[in-house]
Amino acid sequence: MTTSTEIRGIAYQMVKEVFPHLEGIVGAELAAHFENVDGEAWYEAGPYLKTIRYLIGHISPQVMVLIGNQRIEVFKANIFRRGISTTRELAESLPELTKEVMRGEEAGRWLAEEYAPGRAVIRETGLTANTDFGSGVIKAALELVGAYNVRVTVIDDRAAGAEANRYLAEWIEPEAA
Repeated sequence: MTTSTEIRGIAYQMVKEVFPHLEGIVGAELAAHFENVDGEAWYEAGPYLKTIRYLIGHISPQVMVLIGNQRIEVFKANIFRRGISTTRELAESLPELTKEVMRGEEAGRWLAEEYAPGRAVIRETGLTANTDFGSGVIKAALELVGAYNVRVTVIDDRAAGAEANRYLAEWIEPEAA
């Protein structure tokens, strides 16, 4: 796969966190791309995507929920450094947060098309095109800023021919401080 799209090293690191023995799953050649990765550096996205697709096909599509959750765990310092502490701030910051992890012609983006306290419609055209991953990211990100009883429903799925993945996220807002 040739792509001019790059992904920040933290994406590689999160896969390695979920699968510490990655070589035994995907083989030495592919796993080598996940060793000695600088979380802040940029890397070609091809090996990452090939690994993700392998994991989905050979383990379970649900593995993407774990990776989506881990993405937020690894990325939470960036969220807090930006001063994001509410669900509204998180929704408004999605396009900029995407640029901190992916760049290039196929990087895609995340955008809150609609927002109201306790409810948002999120549009995503990220690299993986996987709604389990997107659901995991959304749920973990909302919980990071205090939302609870988070439920994410897939409205549109690129795997079924939609232009973008779209999610309805619903939650209970945290109590105001």
